[in-house]
This record gives sequence, structure tokens and C-alpha cells, in this order.
Amino acid sequence: MALCLGPALQAQWRFRHLDKSDGLSQSSVFAITQDAEGFLWFGTRNGLNRYDGYRFRVFQHQPGDPHSLVNNDVRAMYYDAPTHSLWLGTTDGLSRLDLQTETFHNYRRTPGGNKGLRADEVRSITSDSQGQLWIGTSLGLHRYLPAADSFVWEKTFLIGTDTLETPDVKTLLAGPTDELWVGTEQGFFFRENHLSDAYQFRRCEARYPALRPLAALQIHTLLQDARGRYWIGTHTDGMFVWDPKTDTLKSYQAQTGAAHSLSHNHIRTAIQDQQGQIWVGTLMGLNRYQPDIDGFEVILSEAGKPEGLSSSSVRSLFCDQQGGLWIGTYYGGIHYLDESFARFRIYRHLPGLNSLGANVVSSFAEAADGSLWIGTEGGGLDHLDLESGRFQHFPAQPQNPRGLSGDNIKTLLMDGEELWIGTFQRGINRFFPRQNRFERYLHVPGDPYSLSNDNVYSLLREGDSLWVATYGGGLNHFDPQTGRATPYRFDSGDSLSLPSDLLRVLRRDARGTLWIGTEKGLAEMRREAGRIRFHRHFPGLRIYALQPGANGHLWIGTFGQGLWKYDPQQDTARRYTTADGLPGNTVFGILQDPEGNIWLSTDQGIAKLNRRRGTFTRYQHTEGLEQLEFNFNAYYQTREGDFLFGGTQGFTRFHPEQIQPNTFVPPVVFSDLDAFNRRITVGEEDGLLTQTLNQTASLTFGYNEAHFTLHFAALDFSHPKSNAYSYRLEGIDPDWKFTTGEPKATYTLQREGTYTFHLRGANNDGRWNPETRTLSIRVLPPPWYSWWAYLGYLLILAAVILAVARYVRLRHSYQLEHLAKEKQEELHQMKLRFFTNITHEFRTPLTLILGPLRELIQRQEGSARSLQRLRSIERNAQRLLTLVNQLLDVRKLEAEHQDLEIAEGNIVPFLKEIFLSFQETARIRGISFRFEAAAKVVRLWYDRDKLEKVAYNLLSNAFKFTPDGGQITLRVRSTGTGGEFE
Repeated sequence: MALCLGPALQAQWRFRHLDKSDGLSQSSVFAITQDAEGFLWFGTRNGLNRYDGYRFRVFQHQPGDPHSLVNNDVRAMYYDAPTHSLWLGTTDGLSRLDLQTETFHNYRRTPGGNKGLRADEVRSITSDSQGQLWIGTSLGLHRYLPAADSFVWEKTFLIGTDTLETPDVKTLLAGPTDELWVGTEQGFFFRENHLSDAYQFRRCEARYPALRPLAALQIHTLLQDARGRYWIGTHTDGMFVWDPKTDTLKSYQAQTGAAHSLSHNHIRTAIQDQQGQIWVGTLMGLNRYQPDIDGFEVILSEAGKPEGLSSSSVRSLFCDQQGGLWIGTYYGGIHYLDESFARFRIYRHLPGLNSLGANVVSSFAEAADGSLWIGTEGGGLDHLDLESGRFQHFPAQPQNPRGLSGDNIKTLLMDGEELWIGTFQRGINRFFPRQNRFERYLHVPGDPYSLSNDNVYSLLREGDSLWVATYGGGLNHFDPQTGRATPYRFDSGDSLSLPSDLLRVLRRDARGTLWIGTEKGLAEMRREAGRIRFHRHFPGLRIYALQPGANGHLWIGTFGQGLWKYDPQQDTARRYTTADGLPGNTVFGILQDPEGNIWLSTDQGIAKLNRRRGTFTRYQHTEGLEQLEFNFNAYYQTREGDFLFGGTQGFTRFHPEQIQPNTFVPPVVFSDLDAFNRRITVGEEDGLLTQTLNQTASLTFGYNEAHFTLHFAALDFSHPKSNAYSYRLEGIDPDWKFTTGEPKATYTLQREGTYTFHLRGANNDGRWNPETRTLSIRVLPPPWYSWWAYLGYLLILAAVILAVARYVRLRHSYQLEHLAKEKQEELHQMKLRFFTNITHEFRTPLTLILGPLRELIQRQEGSARSLQRLRSIERNAQRLLTLVNQLLDVRKLEAEHQDLEIAEGNIVPFLKEIFLSFQETARIRGISFRFEAAAKVVRLWYDRDKLEKVAYNLLSNAFKFTPDGGQITLRVRSTGTGGEFE
């Protein structure tokens, strides 16, 4: 930290403060470190915190989770770069955090044996030059064995001839050449030699006589500086510095009332920053060692100073890769000190303290001795001795003719040892500091030689006279010797008069031209033909500031219209606005540094216009500037080159050469991932992150799940909110997107595919990291587009093809079968037609036979036996005719449906007739054939033809299966509702 400040600026320390309101888990910070990726880690009483400049991520113990932090009270930390692991000592165990998988491996006290921790309270962790890890606990020192993932208890601590097995280890320090120093409650020890399986430690006074005063002291912190000296902090006896080259010891202690002594004798921590400065944290105050006076500058917490320490109890110190100093306090959170914070010094009104008389500063003037005169609005005139930092106030005394006429001062002009003061509505005051006397020059109504107006906004010396710009009375040429004023006013009928009587600023350029800024444009005063003429420019501008520049250019600050660069020779102008990088379009003050760069105070902070590049650098709150709104006329450059800008909250003082660009190239990291409306952590069941996002090369989202937010950071902690980023999601964003503030990018991807996220980062001064970070993002296709879906589609297609082929084959087979059936049917029909024709041929002869036969029966007069035979012939012929008719009916049934012809009749004679048809057959075969009827009349509804077929079939089967000489009986009986036969 290059805090290269002059004496007047060194007294003001300004810190950036972080606490629970910023996301810190707890406000007592006991340990601080930084990993290789650039993340900062803070150990508190309630968890571990990772910080990226914007957000804290908290790791805490989770009951039931063996892979969470062993205990929330973190007291010691050590980053092991080779394994990218963070070792954490707590009041109840030791944890090792794998920073790639964010998994904790925990170690607890192991009673008995030499392979575990002897105590759970871990106080200090370090690694020696051989890469061995050492753990200091309340019950001794342990050495870690990575191969066995266990510990060796180092129990040989020698004090003379006595052995101390369990020293209460408070601090460890590893030297560059195999040294290991141990600070304990029982004194200061060094590693003496290596035994067979352990080391031997001896108290330092045995080898180094100069360290005898430390023998009985409690050693709480150790530091080796760049010169090889050891800074040894004790619990109650202050700080000791031991030079081993000369074996000399020097003591620094807190002494009440003594200048440059330590703030307190309880030393808790010490560090050397990148610029070689030694910082010491104590129970009561932060101390910076000043080698030129061999003493300390003390920084304490002060009420009413939000930029100071919020707590004087300092517990931890750390210097980051960028050179910034981090201070952990007890219940006061974190404080960050960067060199840029001290670049701007603010002076403001602090009630009850020696400070400005009022906060609204309107003007400056520098005395011959380098002290400052400061005009305020409402507080009168102030004098500041820059060496002592003390203010002297000159309030208004309107009733005292030798006092200041008014407390609202608008302009100051140093004239030798005299000070001219322009006021609002109180005219001009001429101040004689040696006599502490004021003279007044006011507007006197009716007196043409008095000031034309008492609102005096600007003063400019010309020879023995003054030019006086008034707000309402135009320009006055004032002769101090006579007190007479000659006015130059706006004349609507004269184009060579002033453009307005409302004047704000006067400036003379290198050619002697007087430029006048008014509420209605710029006026250029010329002497022509013995008369004073005013040439008008930019009639639409309200001009607040003027500054002659190089090459005859004139810089013009306006109200709401930005900055103008005017070339009087060419009568051309260039305008700059917020679109060009200006913080605000109202410019109150303009100064030029030795390199030709233009510095501006605006309504939104300070800006520097680079002469070569033509670009603006803005300075606002994040760059250490405390006030943003400034005041017109309140800009001044001292003889030492300091710039002064006054505003509504005091005034800011800085030297432009100390405002150097930030050259630190920040590492750019991916810090967190949000998806599914929550923060994603490593190792979740969804498998999205198997290691930290910054270590991840590719993310894979399921279909319709790719709605996510990427958080990233450029790890420059000096002004993180002003860091810049450009990013682009290839395949979605046609151009790069730029952002500042809290960096994140949110996307919703609705199409499957692989996308690449490109990220670049820069610090607050636009120093870009040349490396572009990339992250591949894959969105899986929907289920119906997946490989297994396509496989299913192929299987379905194959099944369809097989089904179609089978259908075609079956259809072809069916067609062949149908064709065969048609041919068979055709053959059947041919046979049937043939059979039908034959049947018809049978029916005709039978009909012809039955006719004569019946006639013979009717005429038969012979024996009964002959008649019986004729009747048998008739019955069988009739039966044959019936069968022929039935064959014709079958043909008819095949052609169309045949309905039943039901009629009621006596079934007994019907069946008797059929019985008689079989009587001859029975006689021939010797079968006893009987007909039995329970009644002569059994009536029922029946189809005669169909029932006849049934009866004939029944009797035919009976005769078929009855042997010759057997017995067949046809019975008919009534059922009450009808009849039946068997």
C-alpha cells in the first residue's frame, strides 16, 4: 500500500467497512486469508465467509452433516496452495476445506496415542519451508502426516533441563530456511533439531541471550519483516523487535501521555504490507510503525467518523494480493484500507470539533505562507493552517463596520497580504489579516460610483484595480484607491454590451483576454476605439466555470449542458456530456494539471479528462470520494499543486499526481450459480455442480430447465462496484454486453444445444484482464428428441414395417384363400345346380308315379295285404318326394333365408302317418315297432315340414342303431301346455 502522503494528509485514515448488513455472518473477525483464485476468506465466531467484493458466502456447521464445518467459531486459518485446501482451526476441532469440491474433512481430539489431536481448541496453523503443516492447540503442537491423514504430537519442549509436553500454543511462524518459531503461554520456542520420529523444541533464551526478557512472557503473535527482524507481540507486555543478526532486542510499550507509543500492550496481530509498513493490532487500537521517528501512529475508533474504525479492538490483519490491508475487529466487522482511500482528503464541519465553520464551501484563496482562506455559505470566512490542521473562524458581524459584512461568501481574491471577499447581498469586503480588520464596499442607491449590485460572485485583479462580477448588476471596474466603481450593464439595444447582468465567473487567458461567464452565455471583453466592447458567444449556455487551457483553448463549465472546449481562433467548440463519460452535465469547477489533463467538479463527482486519449475517469463514492455535489467558484489550485474542490459537504483536497490509475489486473472468477429459483451448491442430487463453479468447464441442463443466473467477479477489492465486465453467450447474444455494479447474467434457454459463455473483467480504471473466461452450457433435447427416443422411434418404425409386411402377406394369403373359396363355391354351386337339376328330374317322375298309384289305391278292390303294400309304396314314394322337396329347400336356404310356417294341429295323426312309413322296414328286419299315444288328440303349434324332418331323422337313427329283431317304440303324450314325443 503506497500511502505516500504529505504530513497534512497523513492524519486522515479512511476505511471501507463491511459487517452483517453486507452479508457477513458475524462481526467478530479472528482470521483472514486469500486463496489462489483471489477469493478472500474470513473466520468469525459464527461461521466461515467467502467474499468476492460483492457478496459473502457463508459456510457453517450443519448438525448431522459430517462434511460441514466442524464448529462455527473459527479462530485460525491457513491456505495450502499445493492442495488448494483451507485449514480452519476452531474452538472445537480442526477442519480442512477442499476448495474444489467445497467438502469439509474434520478432525477432533483423539484421547491417547500420538496420531491425533490432543485438544480441540486450535490456535494457529502454518506450513514450514519443507511443506509440513503445523497445528498449534491449547494442549500442544502437532504435525500433520498427509499420507496417513493423521497427526504427530510434538511433546519435546525444553525449558532448561525440564520438558514441557503440552505448551499452550498461541502463534506459529515458519522462517524461509527451515526455522519454526512457536509462541506459547510459557514463552518463545524454536525448533532445535529433528529426532527419530519427532522434533525437539527449546526456549529461545537458551541459544539467544538477547531473548532472556521474553522467558516468562506470553507470546501471542510473531512476524518476520523484510529485514529479517522478528516482531514479537505479547499478551501484556507490548511489542518486542529482535534482530538476530546483532542479537539485540528492543521493546515498544504503551505509555500514557507519551507521543508515538503503542496504543495498548495487549498485542493480538501484526503484519508487514507490500510497501514494507508494519501494522500492529492491539486490544485498543491499530498502530502503524513509523521508522523515521521509531514510533507508532495510532488509529482509534472515533464517534461521528463513519469512515474510521468502527471498533478499536483489532483481532486480525491481512494484506491481499493487490496490496490492500484488511482489518478484522472484535464486534466491529471488517475494515479495508487501500491507498486510493487516502488520495482524497475531506474537510467538513464537525460540531464541537475544530473544523469548518459550515459545510457549504464556495471559494478559496492561498496566503503567502501556504495557509488557506475558505469562504463558506452560512459560516463566514475560515482560515486553515495546513501544517497544524487547525481552523480559525471569522463569522459575520453586520453591525460592526470593521467586521465581516455577511456570512454567505461567494468569492475570494488574495492581493498581497490583503484578502478581497465577495458576498451575497453584502457587497465587497477588504480584509487586513494583520489588523484583523474588514472594510466594506456596498451598493449605495443614488450613488452612480458605488457598486451596481451587492451580489458579488467573482473578483479579478487588473493592475491597481479590480473587475467585479455581480449577479444582477453586471460588471464593475472598481478602483480600491477611490472606492469608485464603473458599471458595464446589459443593453438590449446594444449587441456589443453584456449578454446578461447575471454574472458568475471571470477569467483572463494567456493573451490577456477577459472572459465573462453569465447566465445567458459567454462574453469576451475587447477594447476597441477606446471603448470596451463585449462579444457574445454561446447565448444559450448558463456558464458556471471558466478555465484557460493549452493552445489558447478555453474550457467552459455549464449548468446542465456539460463541458465545452472553445477555440477562439477558429471560433469552434467541442462539447462533452455524460454520453462521453462525464459524471454529470453540470460542471462547477475546472482545473488543469501539469500534464494538461482537465479536472472537473460536477453534480455527480469529480472527473479527469485525459489530454491524450480524450477519455474521462470518474471519481465517486466507490473511488474514495465522499461528496458528489460541488459548488460553483469553489475550485482552486495551490502553489504546491494541490487541487481544492468545494461543495455541499465541505471541500476535497488532493494532489493530481497521487491519483494514479489502478494497474492491478484482477483475476476474473465465476462465483455462484442460481437455478431452479435457488443457489446451487456442490454435490447436490441434481448433479449440476460436482465442483465449484469456478472450477467447472461445462454445465448441463435438462430440457425446459435452463433458466439460470451466473454470478461472477473481477477480484479487485479497491473499488469493486466500479469494476467493469463484458460478457456474451455465444449462440444467443449477437454482441458483447457491458455492465458494472453487481455482476451477473441471467438467461433462459429454450432450445437444446451447446452454448459458450464468454466473460472478461476489468478493474475500476479500465485495466482489462487479457484472459477471456469461458463456460460451456449444454441444454439437453426434450425427451422426444433424445437418443433413446430416437431408438424407440426406430423400433416403432421397424415394428410398423414388420406389421405392414405381415399385413401384406396375410392380405395376399387371404386373397389366395378367398380366390380358392370362390372357386370352391363356384364348384359347389355347379354341383348344387347339377344336384338341383337332377332333383327336379327325380321329382317329376315321382309325381307321375304318385298320381296313378293313388288312383290304384282308390280303385283297389283286392286283398287287404295288396292294399297295404300299395299304401306302403305310396308312403315311401311320398317320402322320397318329400326328400326331393327338402333338397330343393336346402338350395333355397343357401340362396336366401327360409321362414318357419307354424300352424296349430293334432300331432297324433301326423306322427302316426310317419310311423306307418317305417312299418314295412320294421317287418322286413323283424323289429318290434309300436306307436303309443296317450290321447287321440294332442294339439300344439308346429311347422309341419320341419317337425316331419325331425321325426323322420329320429326314426331313421333309431332303425339305424337298432339291431334286427330289436324293439322301437314311438310315444306321444300330453304335457298340459302342449305335447312331446320320443
